[in-house]
Amino acid sequence: MGIAAMTPRWAQAPKKDKNHRRLCDNLGLFRGLLLNCRATAVTFAAMRLALILLLVGVLAALAPAPPASAQGQGCYADYKAQRTASGGQLQLHYGVIRLRAAACASPPTAARIVARRIAGDGWQLLTVMSTFDDSGLTQRRGNAGQFFLRY
Repeated sequence: MGIAAMTPRWAQAPKKDKNHRRLCDNLGLFRGLLLNCRATAVTFAAMRLALILLLVGVLAALAPAPPASAQGQGCYADYKAQRTASGGQLQLHYGVIRLRAAACASPPTAARIVARRIAGDGWQLLTVMSTFDDSGLTQRRGNAGQFFLRY
């Protein structure tokens, strides 16, 4: 029995592979773990981070695009409406309303959407005068008054 056999395992020099890299050892403090080599743990942590970043990128690519109005290409309609107030008095108003981009392409769809939104306050749609984008919004703000983007 030589000196090496009597020396405790923790005092011996670590074993190395053919390329002189330290081999992992399951006899130390982390003996219950299957992989207690720091180099392996660092490699797995880097691979896990790369996988998470890849998944985040894929999910971001597959996420639906924001609506056209959020991209700065708003769709609006100006309209005229009426209602009969208490006492039989007829009230009229002109307003501007925000629509989905698909509704701007179809005047009948725009009219249905506007009529449905203003009906909640008792208004009846007379006509949708026009549909327009962000560029026509500022010139109509003064005329619409309190009904500017109300509905």
